[in-house]
Amino acid sequence: MIPPKTPRMALLLVPCTLLLSAGCAAIMTNMVRATLVEERSFPIAGQGSPAVIAETFNGGIKVAAIPGREVKVKVTRIGCGRDQAAAEGDIANVQVAYAQEGDTVRVVATRAGSKLAWSSAAEIELQVPTDTALTLTSRNGRIHALGVHSPIVAHTTNGEIDVRAARGKLDLETSNGRIDAEGTDAVVAATTSNGEVRFVGNLATGEHSLKTSNGRVVLAVPSSAPLHVSARTSNGRVTSELAGLEVQDGKPGTNHLVGRLAGTPKASIGSGPIAEAEAAINVRLETSNGEISLQAVPAAEATRP
Repeated sequence: MIPPKTPRMALLLVPCTLLLSAGCAAIMTNMVRATLVEERSFPIAGQGSPAVIAETFNGGIKVAAIPGREVKVKVTRIGCGRDQAAAEGDIANVQVAYAQEGDTVRVVATRAGSKLAWSSAAEIELQVPTDTALTLTSRNGRIHALGVHSPIVAHTTNGEIDVRAARGKLDLETSNGRIDAEGTDAVVAATTSNGEVRFVGNLATGEHSLKTSNGRVVLAVPSSAPLHVSARTSNGRVTSELAGLEVQDGKPGTNHLVGRLAGTPKASIGSGPIAEAEAAINVRLETSNGEISLQAVPAAEATRP
């Protein structure tokens, strides 16, 4: 393991908000916020694809692909207190473990001792080779990934997920927040309990799902894609701008539509899952409350890196 660079301490006088409740009353108290920045680098010696596992108890995770064979990690540990001394002391409760085993790098941030209404946090920023497989977990925070061309698992309990210029398998899940993904040759499973789910780009053959309990679902793909789609909303309507869509069940403008683009191998429909068809893209779109929109994008735009 490469030893860390010298951490940088920065005391911020901006308030850190603490919510105290007594019965139905709520008192907002201003707290002092302190940060400590740590940076580490991990060389990737092997010829295979590296992997990065990053987890934080509270805070966002941001990833960007870079040239080269090195994983760069920046963690901002955040403490809060009633004065500067207390805020600086609270940073010690934010603990970060770093490890490297072969070409797998692991960064895990945890909170020791008691915590005050999510007052402390650990924000993680990563720069990784383009072919890095990612497993990203936050219990409370936004996850953003840009330019990674390997599988991405991104789960957060509370926060949006934003994935751009992706390629490969995308496993995206949040309990509260929107999911916005753009990619090429992607295999997508995106689920949120509250928020819009959107994918724009080019899907690989296989099974895909975009689901939300409360929000709109948007799928934007080339009209030339070998697409089977099953879309259903409990409260809303399904609309389509895809040229050549052959409707097999339901119809546009209602709450249910099953169809395929012209030239796509036929698949059986019914109450069960869409039947697999050779060289086809099978997509299931679901929301309990919101519209479902099928949109067309030019093939050149969908395959843009």
